[in-house]
Amino acid sequence: MGWRLLQGDVPYHDFLDRDWPGTLWVHALSTALFGNHVWSWHALDFALLAGSAFFLQDLLKRSVGKLAAAFSLLLYPLFYAGLSRWFSGQHDMTGAQLLLGTVWFHVRGYTTKDWRWQLGTGAFLAAAMLDKPTLGILGATLATQALLVRTPLRRVLGHTAVAAGAAIGTLLMALLALLAEGCALREVIDGLFVSNLYEQYADPFPLKTLALTLFQVHLEWWPLLTLGGGVASVWIFRRPNRSIGTTVLPLLWISGVLSYLIQRRGYPYHLSACFPALVGLLAIALERAWAFRPTACTVLGWNRAAATVALIVLLVGGRKLYANYGALPLALLRQDLSVHWSRFSDGDGLTVADAVVIARRLERSVPVGETVLLLGTDRSINFLSRRAQSTRFYDGPFQFTLRPPLPMAKRWLTLLESDLGSTTASVCLIRRTEAITAWLKAGGPAAQALGDQLARSYQKQDSVEAYPGFDVYARR
Repeated sequence: MGWRLLQGDVPYHDFLDRDWPGTLWVHALSTALFGNHVWSWHALDFALLAGSAFFLQDLLKRSVGKLAAAFSLLLYPLFYAGLSRWFSGQHDMTGAQLLLGTVWFHVRGYTTKDWRWQLGTGAFLAAAMLDKPTLGILGATLATQALLVRTPLRRVLGHTAVAAGAAIGTLLMALLALLAEGCALREVIDGLFVSNLYEQYADPFPLKTLALTLFQVHLEWWPLLTLGGGVASVWIFRRPNRSIGTTVLPLLWISGVLSYLIQRRGYPYHLSACFPALVGLLAIALERAWAFRPTACTVLGWNRAAATVALIVLLVGGRKLYANYGALPLALLRQDLSVHWSRFSDGDGLTVADAVVIARRLERSVPVGETVLLLGTDRSINFLSRRAQSTRFYDGPFQFTLRPPLPMAKRWLTLLESDLGSTTASVCLIRRTEAITAWLKAGGPAAQALGDQLARSYQKQDSVEAYPGFDVYARR
């Protein structure tokens, strides 16, 4: 969808989705910079990581010390590169990277007593919200944090007013940008608010499930980060150590948990804002451990303990790196990245390697400028082949939820029926999955429109070798 923006499509009008515009804009930027490749978004994602690493280390350097900052520069990219697809590159993680900018400006404003820094606080907070609006919960807690560290009320009110004004102004400019592109206000409201609220709360996960995922992520996936975070928090909340700079990382972690709970969907990546907070807290824990090293008579024992901790950190990080990139060296030697890509899912039972192969076949068989109708969740095929989707609905599951009581269901179903009934795609690829098969067999208006169009203008092809797992229809 970011690629379609570069082709002139209007979001929430020419294509419909629940993603917020910040997500679309950063993906458009990655495509503009790097092209339509598997790695394009990840390249920009790691550039964002580099920027957020600066904010984290500078925050630690000013509030704790240079050693904590150095530890963060080692730990942050190491652990980030080892994260699973449930975190790295997800919208919530992009927002979390921007939140590090938010807290950096926030702290600079209060430590320098200069309200102008809060313009950056508000701008970064709004940018994070444009990726995932629930991350705005951080903004609601910043003033409380300032008061808890005994900042004069007058200063808190002034700084909060500037940050809030900057955030609201940034969000309004984003809305005006959408309207200027040709998107109607009603389309914005339907795409960003009504459909999201319906999805979030029509069938929310039970609180027990949310709690289990919360504990699993922290205790099973991030045990070292969680341990370090707990140790650092004990030190931070001792009265002599409490400051606007030290307490902001626990605040960021709390905001991540609240954002996760508000969304009520139980996806691990909704906890993304907790990750950079825990990395920073682990860096503080390591710095404090080094600061309290024993006297010279026990230096040898201390060095052994420090070496053991360092080894544990590297082994934990290294194990996760191997899980993600273990096949990459051999793939590079063979000059065949499919060995690496085949280890990652692309949805509907396909791997990334499968998506790349299908995209290359479409590039060869479908002329530039023609569309491809792809029914499934693997929208990367459209992106990698640079052949647009024939309907304004890119995500298969999104289509299946177009039914009452979703308020705009009837209107969006009418659009989907129109798109399917008038498609001029050269090729129609329909993934054979239980969900899609059930949707087609249900015989709703949209499925009927697709069936009529296939019978009228297309002929089913033998797809066993060319497109495994798909029913393929070529235009007569």
